[in-house]
Amino acid sequence: MAHAIFVDYPNWNVAKQDDWVSVFQELDSEILCTPLNTLFMHFFVAVDEYSTGCLKEIIRTVFKAVPELHFIFLIVPAYVSLGSTLITVFDQVGNIPCLTYDEDFAVHICHRHNHYPQLHIRRARYSWHTTPVKVIGSPTKNKQEKVEGGLSGEEEDSEQE
Repeated sequence: MAHAIFVDYPNWNVAKQDDWVSVFQELDSEILCTPLNTLFMHFFVAVDEYSTGCLKEIIRTVFKAVPELHFIFLIVPAYVSLGSTLITVFDQVGNIPCLTYDEDFAVHICHRHNHYPQLHIRRARYSWHTTPVKVIGSPTKNKQEKVEGGLSGEEEDSEQE
């Protein structure tokens, strides 16, 4: 029903294959793309009736298959419209010039967290293990003493308030 091709460098001549990171970070400094966490969509084709669902499933599968991946870029000539399918997944970041032609290219991005978020688990600390024991252990003894010994007059008054 659908097919997509991804490459690990910009598919248009907008940057050198070994030095493209700085070009994309100039567009948006918050995008921390590296060769290890970024792919570029080079080609997508689908049956019209199922194109949106297939695209979303392909994107989700790519993010699921590559845990280190955080960004998928799509670069098209600035005059080209993405169409109703690709616009559902990609957001425009900006435009960059071509190295060989007098033409601008539109850069679109797809973020992992929109399609297949990752659960971030931090390392446990030793103090986390000992604290629950102290918290759980102490009140239990006090409750048992109150149940066995009964409440004094002052404690009963404070309980009623």
